[in-house]
Amino acid sequence: MDASTLLRRLPWHYWPAILVLLAGLVVTAVIGTGYRDRLQSIGEDLATSRHLTLATLLEERIQNLLDSGHQLAATATSSEPGFRQQANALLAYRKGILGIALVETDPDWPGELARARDNGQVIATPAVVFRPPPQPPAEQPAPDAVTPGATGTAGTSPAGTDPEQGQRMSMLFFPMADNRLVRMTLVPELWLEATFADHPLPAGAALQVHDLSQHSKRPLFRSSGAPDISHERTLRSELAFASRQWLLATISPPPDAGPAHTRLWLAGGGLSLLAAFLSFWLCRRQQGLQQALQGRDVSLGLSAQQLDNAQVEKTILRQALNDSEQRSRDLVELAGGVVAELDEQGRIGFVSTQVTELLDRPAAALAGQPWASLVSQPEQRHFLALLDAARQDRQVERMDLNLLAADGTAVAATLRVKVLSNPVDGVTGYRLCALRRPL
Repeated sequence: MDASTLLRRLPWHYWPAILVLLAGLVVTAVIGTGYRDRLQSIGEDLATSRHLTLATLLEERIQNLLDSGHQLAATATSSEPGFRQQANALLAYRKGILGIALVETDPDWPGELARARDNGQVIATPAVVFRPPPQPPAEQPAPDAVTPGATGTAGTSPAGTDPEQGQRMSMLFFPMADNRLVRMTLVPELWLEATFADHPLPAGAALQVHDLSQHSKRPLFRSSGAPDISHERTLRSELAFASRQWLLATISPPPDAGPAHTRLWLAGGGLSLLAAFLSFWLCRRQQGLQQALQGRDVSLGLSAQQLDNAQVEKTILRQALNDSEQRSRDLVELAGGVVAELDEQGRIGFVSTQVTELLDRPAAALAGQPWASLVSQPEQRHFLALLDAARQDRQVERMDLNLLAADGTAVAATLRVKVLSNPVDGVTGYRLCALRRPL
């Protein structure tokens, strides 16, 4: 049996449940797609907000560093001891700064340093591995001594940081009014690590800082587990670091919609199955009610047919009864006798109209009267004996008696009496016929 034949033979009450289930799954899929897109949009907004926060933070820290260098240059112009004290405080406060020194002018300086001296610009050198040449012990300046030439106020390096171990360093040169320069030596990686220390990244996120002016693939700073900046979810911002251009790149992980998507499908699928089951149950219930109604309609039709048949039979029986009654009346009229029905005590329940001709009494006036009152006084006991004989023998009994007319005259009549009885009540009355007896 192929699928098309199976579908054609599928009962109709299965189709609403199937349609409800399919509709529920489609709605769940649409909601899931919208939820995934919404979650993607929220993730992108959060990533953009986080990137802007980090870029603003780095820009503020760079500006604070430059302001500190300018302040040192202004202090060194007026008071070298104050410069020395302020430099030591800055070295103790700012992580990543290895040293601060005063540099005397030299006509053979490179072009960038000459521009810094002549134009008042802050110059930053590329971050390279810096290894100063060894000097004889006698020629090394004492700590915290300001000497004309290469070094001035010497700072302490951070714990565990040795420039000779291959640590990359960069120098900032701040011009002074007397054509000298303040040289600030820092380790970009340590300084950037301290900058972002109070802003931890969420799981899966990372950031990198590159020196665009250096054209190097090696970043100045890379967070742990940071992928390459060519990642499709990377956001980039260019920042000015003195005379150089830095690139801040942040990589945000895609939103994890797996658990929520699974719960959504479980909820949607469960509700769809529940709705399909309810639809199937209602359709089966409707089918059962329809079958019950059809059965009742059939029974009602049969009952109506039986009622019609009974009505026809009743009509036929009523007509036959009427015909029989009319026939009995005709026979009574033709016979010329009086027909009466008496109860068990002999009282008249029915008497035919012929009693008017026989006794000159109206039939309606005799209802409820004892028939014995219509018999002459001497013969009443014979009439009662006639009733007793009919009750005992259960046969038609005959007797000749004189009846009393309305004026009291005697009317000779022949009475025939038959007892009326049934198996339940026994004797219930008598049926009597009175005929005029010729004298």
